[in-house]
Amino acid sequence: MKAKKQKSSIALIVWFLAAIIFLSAWNADRFVSMMKRELPGIAPADAKVRTDRWDAYYTRYFRFMEPLAEVGGISYLALNKKSVDNYYYIKDGNGNMQLLEDDFDRPRSEEQALRLADAFGQRGVPFIFLSLPPRFDKEDFRIANELNFFGQRDEKMLAAFEAAGVETLDAGRELKDEGARYLYPFKTDIHLETAGEFETARLLAGKLASLSVEIEDAGEIFDRNNYTVEAHSFVGNLVKSSGTAYTGGADCFELWRPVFDTDLTVENPKEGVLKSGPFESSVMNGMVAPENAGLNHTPYWVLNYLQYPSAYYTVDNDLRPDGARLLFIIDSFAMRTAAYLALGAGHITVIDPRGENSAFYLAQAMEEGEYDAVIVAAGGNTFYDSMDIK
Repeated sequence: MKAKKQKSSIALIVWFLAAIIFLSAWNADRFVSMMKRELPGIAPADAKVRTDRWDAYYTRYFRFMEPLAEVGGISYLALNKKSVDNYYYIKDGNGNMQLLEDDFDRPRSEEQALRLADAFGQRGVPFIFLSLPPRFDKEDFRIANELNFFGQRDEKMLAAFEAAGVETLDAGRELKDEGARYLYPFKTDIHLETAGEFETARLLAGKLASLSVEIEDAGEIFDRNNYTVEAHSFVGNLVKSSGTAYTGGADCFELWRPVFDTDLTVENPKEGVLKSGPFESSVMNGMVAPENAGLNHTPYWVLNYLQYPSAYYTVDNDLRPDGARLLFIIDSFAMRTAAYLALGAGHITVIDPRGENSAFYLAQAMEEGEYDAVIVAAGGNTFYDSMDIK
């Protein structure tokens, strides 16, 4: 009996190793492609953090990953697991995936942003630090007081900026004070639902007005009745190995299209005019859902707005040429915020510090641009790590 069990164990181990070898060989070409794509972008300063998470990068390329992830998610549910991917992701009581962070240098980030605020302040340009609604309310997610979760930085950074006399907008707090729905998180993705960014843009228009920077026809632009909404199933970037089974299904991404007249021009310094015309064909990128595609092959709809990823581009509102001129220093977490605010502004410049040559473009914008206000908003660590304000 003992010998039989031993043979069964050996057979199971051999089968498991064979499966691993087969899957590894089958995905070798994709692994090589990943290494070629990721390695050149890793600076010595962040090499350890990036290479510690090769498994997360590999899931982007791994064949047959989606069904394996769903099986994993079902297993996690059966085991009542609250954390997955080596405690990198944690599911909260609302079923939303939360991302842990352990590599954010907040003091440095505050110093960089305060330098930027001072530089524009010396030019007499209002500077606003925008904190988008967080993924959770600490009152409902108690463990957030003990661990370092994604997005918590803004709470302390807001206090530092306010103490320094810098204008701030805490969009989550404002929405909660209004009695509206406080949070707009996706279950499976780190970004906000479109409604969350739309409401953030509305609040930002009010903040700008308080600084004598008017967003034209804000009442019309921020009336939800003036938009058609197209909804799509959406699987985000927080379910790498757990799938949508673990979150109780996919998300719904909404594309909001204005029904009023719009005419905008998007361009960058290298290629000139990229697109022009109505909001849908200029600011939006024309992404469509492929026919008969499975749930896990839906487009990453976050990329359907503006020029992600791009270090520098501008949006001119051809119907409001004399409107406010705004500089947005943002990453993907505020792209839809900027997109909807552009409907009432005259001109916006967008700089994403993560992009190539972004430092050059930021310096150029500071020296040459005539802006009515500057807005800084970001979600990812790479945004702050890339900022180097001299």
